[in-house]
Amino acid sequence: MALSGSRLLMCLVLVSTLAVCACAGANVAHTPAPSTASAVNGETPAASRSSNRVPTQSVESNPFSSARQGPDIPAGGGTFTIPMHLDGGTDWFVTPVGAWDGRILLSRISSVSAAQHADLRETFELWNPATRSAATAWSVPAGQQDWIDGIDGDWVATVRTGLSMPFPVWSLILRNIKTGETRTIASDDIAVRNVPGIRPTLPRGFAPLPSISNGSVVWVETDIDRSTGLPVHRVQLYDLASQTTSTITQDHDARVSDLWSPAISGHYVAWAFVPKSGDPQQVLLRDMSTDATRQIRDPGQVFSLGFTTDGKYLAWTAPGQAYVESLLTGDRVGFAANDGLTFSGHKISWWPQDTGLRSIGGYYDIDTHTVRYVSPPAGTVMAVAGVAGPWFYWLTNDHQSGVATYHFMTTG
Repeated sequence: MALSGSRLLMCLVLVSTLAVCACAGANVAHTPAPSTASAVNGETPAASRSSNRVPTQSVESNPFSSARQGPDIPAGGGTFTIPMHLDGGTDWFVTPVGAWDGRILLSRISSVSAAQHADLRETFELWNPATRSAATAWSVPAGQQDWIDGIDGDWVATVRTGLSMPFPVWSLILRNIKTGETRTIASDDIAVRNVPGIRPTLPRGFAPLPSISNGSVVWVETDIDRSTGLPVHRVQLYDLASQTTSTITQDHDARVSDLWSPAISGHYVAWAFVPKSGDPQQVLLRDMSTDATRQIRDPGQVFSLGFTTDGKYLAWTAPGQAYVESLLTGDRVGFAANDGLTFSGHKISWWPQDTGLRSIGGYYDIDTHTVRYVSPPAGTVMAVAGVAGPWFYWLTNDHQSGVATYHFMTTG
């Protein structure tokens, strides 16, 4: 399962926003602003896409079919539920971040004011739907958070950061849920952070967004090219079996080009790329079995990429829209969605966001070409949705009672 990452800061903003929305009736964004957006080298963190990711081409030149819309999902439905305040109080709240061995991986966070966030505590637990009980998987040191970016077998890819943008200090840690083994396979480099013109971007700042599949992990990191002395973005690949890291590709100058959102599944690796400011955005696909690279035609403006679990389909998000393309036939399907894709088998979901299109959660089923949306009652905040294992889940908040509940349903 691949996902875009539920994290501690998101939950903090979620809780405060739910309280505000109970009075104002506003929608909650899927990726909240960090608590501190600090300037670095005189540069402020870029917007959700850095300035050289200017949309200069449109998918209108590449026809796609629209997904069939299935029946809406009742907001209060589901096979089972998990209260956001798992113990019935407000000291802790939980967020689903994945599934493993028939259980749901939850991030459990101490609920204190943002002013005290240096003392926040995050624990990850495995929740069993059959027994409705949880067991601790691991804990995070106070004042830090783990971003969960995918689960592959027993291994989970995590990025550990502090609590404030632009996350200059980070570690990419692989964790075996079954054995408890951890491997730190990459970390920040202070020399890179001090290079003028290197700008952090949302949502991770300097920290990477890895992808894990079939015993391999890919991520983008910024480094100094020893042959030129220039800063470069590199797509790195770590092999779990051999415990070795290799470079798949790199740009020429990270100050003028951009390379982001790498994804891996099967023998394919994909990434988004802009050679220089004003150039069309590209999505490049590398077949690792042949070392051949090709472009995905007319992707439009690309926010993030991801593969289905079997590597047969590539999906990406654009403003208010998601596209899924068959790597075998090239057929492309589009549907109203938002950024923050999660994947489980041939099911794809996203984080709800108010885009003026369909600002609610849902999931797309590739096998049936059907998208289903949750229909929350008027004024209900829907801030979380995703797919994990056999489940689609979403969060509802009762404004009158103040009770927030995660609903889970099997997707077949």
